[in-house]
Amino acid sequence: MLLGTPTYAGALEMNKSLKLTGIPTYDTYILKCNENFRTAGMDEIKTWLESLKGRLRPSTIRMIKAGLKKSILATYENQANSAIFLAALDKSFSEIRLDRPDTKVYSEEILSKKEIEALVQNSSPRTGLIIQSLGNTGLRISELLSIRIQDCIEEGKFVYIRIIGKNRKERRVFLPTSLFRKIRRTFQGKFYLFETKNGKRITRNYAWKEIHRKGKEILNKNIHPHTFRHSFATNTILKKGKDIKAVSQYLGHSSTAITADMYLHSELRPGDLF
Repeated sequence: MLLGTPTYAGALEMNKSLKLTGIPTYDTYILKCNENFRTAGMDEIKTWLESLKGRLRPSTIRMIKAGLKKSILATYENQANSAIFLAALDKSFSEIRLDRPDTKVYSEEILSKKEIEALVQNSSPRTGLIIQSLGNTGLRISELLSIRIQDCIEEGKFVYIRIIGKNRKERRVFLPTSLFRKIRRTFQGKFYLFETKNGKRITRNYAWKEIHRKGKEILNKNIHPHTFRHSFATNTILKKGKDIKAVSQYLGHSSTAITADMYLHSELRPGDLF
């Protein structure tokens, strides 16, 4: 895919095929872009994204848009420190208007406690512990895999963990000490809590693939790491009746409105209609 010079006084000089990001959900569509377009600038990208309306969900199209931007930054990493280049890129992408996605999380997207236990018990020890940790904390997968050992403090039955989330926002989450120690014994990380046997941080891509594979194999469901975040939030707010503001802060949401829109809504089921 060749990107011509979009706008912004030629600040975006792009003439290479886009690099893959290592994130499967992004790369599927980046490959399609590279296959379908030989000479495409931002106008072509905008036209292509708009052509997907009606065929894909708004949330999927927004994800593709984010993936394309991430790919451009990776492809032109030497220019990624240029304020002019970044401003031109931001301006070009901000001009691509898309429909707002439905951010509500519906009941079929939530895993029960028994389903999570089945995944843990029927996965490898390492994958099982990642799943168990996601289910216990509601963390984003990138946050979980970025936990440093130095940010973990044992206090009796629980471990307090310092998390740096989106927009460098700091918060803390908890793990049972018994689970934390099991993770330490299994992964034996030197710097990060979750490391490979070669001492490298486990990648988001690897965890995503493993969790998705196990979801199909064990539950016959399409799940991903964020499924556990949704399940944690729903079970904490609705089943345990916890304060929405406290849950919102624990999840690292920028406002309680986001939490409420995602998890506090009425829902009609087929049995209510037929």
